[in-house]
Amino acid sequence: MKLQTFTVTSVAAALLLLGENGCSMVGSTSSHLGVGNLRIGRRMPSNSSVAGIAHRGRELCTHWTEVTEVTYNFDVLCGSGKVVYIQVSDPQFRTPGGLGIGEPLNAALREKGTWKRIEGSCGVSLPSGWIARAEAGAPRYSEGCGVQDDVSIAYFEMR
Repeated sequence: MKLQTFTVTSVAAALLLLGENGCSMVGSTSSHLGVGNLRIGRRMPSNSSVAGIAHRGRELCTHWTEVTEVTYNFDVLCGSGKVVYIQVSDPQFRTPGGLGIGEPLNAALREKGTWKRIEGSCGVSLPSGWIARAEAGAPRYSEGCGVQDDVSIAYFEMR
């Protein structure tokens, strides 16, 4: 596995850049969903990016890693290194059911997915544990998620 280097050029770059133990919050989760050695509830892989971005009140630190030539970003509880969130928007990524970036959300429903509302927006929760999500600018709905089934998948996440 090779580690890819990134240049941060977004608003997030204004946040404090930190190393693996640059934050102070500690916590845990019991799930072990993930890919390769990147797993929810376990320590972050040793081949992860050296620098991370602290956010959510310095509670979470974001890092990057590559698994079988697919790039993932993930959040850890700062200070503990325990993975609590994984996201992938790499076009090479495929779910175990074969879904990829750019396909319609309704394709995820055909893969036995179910609508799930998270933090005010909708996604499709798949049996593999991945959640297919629309692009960040997609409309947010206060009731019902089915109206988004014609929107494309922009990324997948695990929590």
